[in-house]
Amino acid sequence: MAIKCGNCGKSHATVAAVRACHDETSTARVIDMQLPRARHDRPRTPLPIEQIADSMITASDNRTRAARTPPPAEQAAEAQPDPLGAARWEESSSTRAAVTDHSQSDSSGAARWAGPDRLGRSVLVEPGQPAPEPWARAPRVTVDFTALADTETLVDRLQRAWTRRERLVIEMGAELPDDPPATGPLWKLGPDFELTGERLRHLVFANSVDARPGAIHPWPLAQVAIDAGARPAADGSADVVLPDGTSAFCDGGPLEPIASEELDEPGAVVVPAIALERGSLVPL
Repeated sequence: MAIKCGNCGKSHATVAAVRACHDETSTARVIDMQLPRARHDRPRTPLPIEQIADSMITASDNRTRAARTPPPAEQAAEAQPDPLGAARWEESSSTRAAVTDHSQSDSSGAARWAGPDRLGRSVLVEPGQPAPEPWARAPRVTVDFTALADTETLVDRLQRAWTRRERLVIEMGAELPDDPPATGPLWKLGPDFELTGERLRHLVFANSVDARPGAIHPWPLAQVAIDAGARPAADGSADVVLPDGTSAFCDGGPLEPIASEELDEPGAVVVPAIALERGSLVPL
């Protein structure tokens, strides 16, 4: 009499055959559990551009934190109750920022990465630091404690500039805030919910050249392209040269097609950040 197998759904002639079917399948499952997981199941490794952006943010926060640390005498004074202490500290911080020596800032290096006006790259500077020539007449937006007290206005200003590809001089005078954790069920969050701090970081860094002293790389997207197989443009006419010899600009602005005629370099193409993040050098 055939015996129905609950393991494979078929019938076997003997109990021993049923047990053998079960044992065989169990062994296959154990082997499958021991095999390496598929690529999409592996813990996500940060992309190169994310690593560079994180380094930029960390370096920016460290510089700002160092600039905000008062001398020992001021620390001792602040330890005593003083209703005017906060105002005195803000005043002394502004004074120190105004007299900071920026003679060693690599403005010429940053200017090399300014790119065509069509791309609308902004530049990051420290308080009191003059902007390199391509941005000398660009509007200056200050990111300090006063501006961060009205984050909505600051984000709106930076969003307009990023969307319209307007060059800005972004003066980094304070650490960018972290978003508080979102609590409660995600499906209860309204359509207007956003991580304002994350959006602010994107608008500050995504399409900005870092002209501050000690910057890891003035234009991180170019380094990402080089890591993906491009080579530096020796004459500075573009950001990089693609493997097929085409001059290319790496773009951190809005995703849109940009014709070669709109760039300063004839025949040049634009590779968007979304492609570079995935290791692709395919232009849009």
